Amino acid sequence: MARVEREYGEPRRRHAPVGQPPITRWDYPAYRLYFEYDRLIHAVVPADPAPVAHRDELAVPR
Repeated sequence: MARVEREYGEPRRRHAPVGQPPITRWDYPAYRLYFEYDRLIHAVVPADPAPVAHRDELAVPR
């Protein structure tokens, strides 16, 4: 979680953990991130996302 926040900034919204193990959701403008404890386990891009701000970072280095 700390690394995600350092690299991508403060999420628009943080949801409280739910269930066991605790799953936490962070909402950014173009995607949602899901954490189990402090580990990122899933990223979801909504059907109609805002433009991705870090698009150049998604390219595979050659």
